[in-house]
Amino acid sequence: MIQVVAACSEEYEMTETNLRTQRTKIFIQNALIELTERQGFDTISVEDISKKAMINRATFYRYYKNKYHLVEDLYKGALRKLSNDMGPPKELRDVFIRGAPRKGEDERFQAAWTKLFEHFASNSRLYTAMLSDKGSAWFQARMREQMAKFFQAWHRAQRKRGRKPTESVPADIAQTLLASTVIGILSCWLEGGMEYSALEAAGWFRRIAREGYVRVLGWV
Repeated sequence: MIQVVAACSEEYEMTETNLRTQRTKIFIQNALIELTERQGFDTISVEDISKKAMINRATFYRYYKNKYHLVEDLYKGALRKLSNDMGPPKELRDVFIRGAPRKGEDERFQAAWTKLFEHFASNSRLYTAMLSDKGSAWFQARMREQMAKFFQAWHRAQRKRGRKPTESVPADIAQTLLASTVIGILSCWLEGGMEYSALEAAGWFRRIAREGYVRVLGWV
């Protein structure tokens, strides 16, 4: 009986410790985001973050090596949320840009990409801070790389289906361009206060991706 009580007590203490850890990390992360909004990521020090989070430097270093390690943790958390919000990647890959959409494909495309913009909207403070000119260049680069990986996966899937597009532009360049385009639209949309709906923003990306920048502006 004593052993059971001891085990339960230890489990309770571990739970309490985990909760304290989670709360402290949230305070630290929120401090970084607020300071980035105010003064820019590059000028922030560990001392600044610690003061804002109302902890001492020793507590900060218990969880993070430096502010770059903190940004990496924020990025990994963002990816987990993105994966949960978007569902299986196949949903997006199967409905992406095609020259002659199948029946219902446009609707599926719109719904899938609207999910992406809704995810960014529900985590707008993090993304607005990190993707802005004041944000972390590392975070921005990783987000572009993640989007580029998706487009690479989609390109491979199209080839497996026997689709052989005319590649007047090398695939890797096109994939990088699309990744930068979607991140640029998301950043502009967030910084503008999300004046337009996620559905509208997703539609704009669809048009730019399928028709091209010049055609969308009506110059051709």
